[in-house]
Amino acid sequence: MTLLTQLLNRLSVWIQSKYPDGIILLNNGLTRDQITEKIKSLPFQFPEELYELYQWRNGQKYGSKGAMKIINSKGFGYDIDLEVFDCRVFLPLEDAIERYNFELHGYNFSDPSPRFKYSWFPVFYRDSYNYLLFDIRESGTCPLVSMRIQSLPEEALITYSSLTKMIMTLVEFYEAGGDEVGVHEFCDEFEQIWLQHNADIIADDFSQSLRDTRDGRLFSFYYNPNEEF
Repeated sequence: MTLLTQLLNRLSVWIQSKYPDGIILLNNGLTRDQITEKIKSLPFQFPEELYELYQWRNGQKYGSKGAMKIINSKGFGYDIDLEVFDCRVFLPLEDAIERYNFELHGYNFSDPSPRFKYSWFPVFYRDSYNYLLFDIRESGTCPLVSMRIQSLPEEALITYSSLTKMIMTLVEFYEAGGDEVGVHEFCDEFEQIWLQHNADIIADDFSQSLRDTRDGRLFSFYYNPNEEF
């Protein structure tokens, strides 16, 4: 069993303990042959980390297809998506391929969008326009990049060195008592764990840049059990 698969299994355990209703939103994994068949039209070699990820789980149910019911202390309930993957949902492979093709070409397949690169593959997303993308490079490295589709490619921000480093960072933070709010806010505790595993992508102002990026996007997960409706 690879390190990535071990970490994903630890994430499953955390989800089960934190959100018992949320674990059922994760779809069953695909076989390697099923993945290979689905990705045959993609213009790049599919990274091994993505094979492992989609063999573990084929994304999750989200939006109208499935959400968690949260009940606050007043007895009121509301539905939210499971957003434990850097505050985003995990796209099923079929949805990820569909979004890749749309973001790259839109409605005009003869004119690729200048705002989206062939090497970007959307795996995690929030509110349709905010992605955490695999940047699939010829060197074989695949950092994860935060990107608003309305932004220019040069405004994308490398956020994790690799998928393995991302899941390691999140799992260690969650197991230490952190939650999605801390990830979103890039709190001090999360930053320290992030620095341990992603130091190779640090720029002088990276931490502040990441905070600024996150402050600029909508985040609806804040759940306060004492909140009144």
